[in-house]
Amino acid sequence: MPISFITIDVPGATNTNGYGINASGQIVGDYTDGSGIQAASPL
Repeated sequence: MPISFITIDVPGATNTNGYGINASGQIVGDYTDGSGIQAASPL
């Protein structure tokens, strides 16, 4: 079975991290916006 990767890039973010997949199948993680504010959400 081949392994595939995707790029996760929140628009305007300086850093994006994916940590897992929730029960709805969404990638969840956090990101830092251009102002330096960190937020967590489904990505």
